[in-house]
Amino acid sequence: MASFPQRAGNLLRRTKSRPLTPSERLNIPDSGLFTLPPVSVVPSLEAFIVSPTSPAYDKARALQAERFARASMPGAKRSSSQKPSLQDTVYLGIRRRDSEQPDSIVATAGLELAPVGTIQSMVQFQPGSLSEQIVEKGTFAVIRGLALQFSLEWGEILDILDTIAATYIRICERLGIERLMAVPRRPAMSLMRAEIHGLLPPYRFAPCNDVVGWVEHGVGLDEIRELRLKELSVSPDTLPLIYQITVAFLAEDITKRLSLLEQRHQTPDLTGLLRAAMRQANRQVHMDLDLLNSQRRLAEGNHQDAQETTMKVFSKKTSRPLGTTLSTSTIAKATEMTTDQKAASGDRQGFLPFAASTEFEANYLRQVVEHGGATIQRYKTLSYDLLQIEPGMQVLDVGCGIGVDLPALSDRVGEDGLVIGLDHNHELLRSAKEAISGRFNSRVVAAEAQEMPFPNRSFDCVRADRLLQHIPEPAPALAEMWRVLRPGGTLTLVEPDWKMVALFPGSPAGGNDDHTLNAILAYKQRESAHALIGRQFYSLLHQQGSDAWENVKVQVEVLALTSWPAVDAALLLSQMAHALAEEEPAMKDEINAWLKAVEIAAQRGEFLASMQLFFACARRASPRT
Repeated sequence: MASFPQRAGNLLRRTKSRPLTPSERLNIPDSGLFTLPPVSVVPSLEAFIVSPTSPAYDKARALQAERFARASMPGAKRSSSQKPSLQDTVYLGIRRRDSEQPDSIVATAGLELAPVGTIQSMVQFQPGSLSEQIVEKGTFAVIRGLALQFSLEWGEILDILDTIAATYIRICERLGIERLMAVPRRPAMSLMRAEIHGLLPPYRFAPCNDVVGWVEHGVGLDEIRELRLKELSVSPDTLPLIYQITVAFLAEDITKRLSLLEQRHQTPDLTGLLRAAMRQANRQVHMDLDLLNSQRRLAEGNHQDAQETTMKVFSKKTSRPLGTTLSTSTIAKATEMTTDQKAASGDRQGFLPFAASTEFEANYLRQVVEHGGATIQRYKTLSYDLLQIEPGMQVLDVGCGIGVDLPALSDRVGEDGLVIGLDHNHELLRSAKEAISGRFNSRVVAAEAQEMPFPNRSFDCVRADRLLQHIPEPAPALAEMWRVLRPGGTLTLVEPDWKMVALFPGSPAGGNDDHTLNAILAYKQRESAHALIGRQFYSLLHQQGSDAWENVKVQVEVLALTSWPAVDAALLLSQMAHALAEEEPAMKDEINAWLKAVEIAAQRGEFLASMQLFFACARRASPRT
């Protein structure tokens, strides 16, 4: 007989039946869903769909009513409209397989289906965001109604969660659901995200960063607030804390958990380990809410409240002492914004020259990696390696853009670490949020590099990749990076040098003639804030004082590329060429001829380009005793 993990793997394979359409989902009893066989992934339990005609239906409702009564504060109300229709919600019952009463249940759970749902009536999403698109598409469901008997052992509770998750997967595959959302009480989410190393992988629920506010006076929100549930943050003064997980991630997570099922059942101190894991997960849930509202205050322009909230978050996250500061003059220099910078901050434009729109800038940043091939990947890997990241560290990526580096950094810090991507461009951060979807160890923050909303000594590592060349005053940004690094923490900077770019052909004539390329690069140097900043790394770091940084090292790597699309994605040469042609019409014919010559050389396999990248690596000096 196959083991339970093997049987679970067979059970979780995608069904071949056609997914239901949204209109069909609203008529669940006729869809055949109630004929779904009971699901069992642990020896002692099975989950089944609760039919409205089943005796288990009233028992499930009674268990939920008892759970809400115990979880509510005095004075809570329960409206009759809070009893969802079976056309809107699929209810599950979980029973013991050895029970003599087939309709007896030890737990219940539900899935509320689109298009009718609690989320839409409670939460406002960022227009155009991934979450809004998913809600409009209707390919999501809302987890609700988890209720457990109060006499259960902790080990059995974990088995119940795994049984429910496996059943959710079967239902979602049948109905074509891609993502699950939840507005959970904190203890419930702490239980689902609890992790015991080598024994209990967490379910990878991640906070949704696309929320912008509540649907005030909406029916769903008013009814939830009337329940006055303990440990559920629905205050008007906070943003909604919505958790989500893809069905694909849920399937991966349950497979990992079931592979360790036998070890879990044989662990004598499981209760103590689980309680400690839940306490840690609960701290993370509190941190998620604090970071979300810090972001809200920052967006509203309340920088002081945002920094105070974020300092509280990091004080909870780390036991390192906070409060070491730079000198007063350095702090003033790091936080002062000029009038021009405030204006730039207000309109949140991107930093790339020649970028006509934020969409163009996002596409450029994406193409640098996607079309750069192995050469670009090697430079990216080197920039990560220099940080010497270890699991559990806290890493800041300044100028993260669309977040191309965040997943790799997230993998390196592990589930106990934290990665924060910071950028001043809200549009780019929308893409960055998608890049870290499902990674609860990663966040994005909208702020200026010269004025970060983090307390002193917050991070183990700070990086900035091709950022300083675009900032009019790099010194304040570097001072901020120093401030938020802990003593001994690592800083890495990566910048090109625009006088060290070579390319063949460099003109329509080719050969030794590179007149056209030189004109384009000269234009780039005129238009950029700091086209030669790579060679200035030693000077920039020294300006902060001889005792600010230690172990300063600078190395130069040459990138040789034979793909014209990859070079153009990384350097934007054709975009700069057209901009130069607009400025100097006399060069238009020469530039067009050069672009054609480059394309011909690329087709013949004769194209070659090289550029030099400067990598700086330094550690924040430890205080002298």
